[in-house]
Amino acid sequence: MSYPRLRELARLGDVAVNFIASAALTLSTGSPQGIRVPNRILRNVALGRGLRRIGDYLPEDLYEALIGYAWLKGFSSEKMVRIVHSAMKGREKSDAALARGLSALLDELLKENWATELLGACAGTGSAPSERRTLFRTLKRWMKSFNR
Repeated sequence: MSYPRLRELARLGDVAVNFIASAALTLSTGSPQGIRVPNRILRNVALGRGLRRIGDYLPEDLYEALIGYAWLKGFSSEKMVRIVHSAMKGREKSDAALARGLSALLDELLKENWATELLGACAGTGSAPSERRTLFRTLKRWMKSFNR
C-alpha cells in the first residue's frame, strides 16, 4: 500500500483543522464562525504532547498531517468536531478553549493508533534515516503516554 506524502497530508489537515475549529466554535458560540487556526496554537498543542520538529516538518505540520490522515482513514469530521466542541466547555471563544479542544482531538486520534499509520507514511517521504528514527522515537513516546 502506498501512502500520501507527509506534506500533502499536512495540506489536507490544515484545511480540515480550520473547518473543525470553525464548526466547534459555531456550536460553542451559537453563531457562525469561520477561523484560521493560528500555527502557534497547533504548535503548542503538539509540543504539549511531546512532538518535536523533525527535519523540515514543524510540530504543527505533523499535527495537521495526522488530522488529514485520520480523516482519510475514516475518522469522520463530524466526530472530530464533537470532540473539539465537547472539550471547549460552554460558549467560550478563546485561544485556551480552542487549544483544549484540539488537544482532546489529538488525544483521541492517538488512542486510535493513527500515529502508527502516519509513521508508515513518513517512511516514504525521503527523510534521512536519522530523521525517521527521531520520528519513530517521538511517536513511540506518544503511544506510551496514551497506553498508561
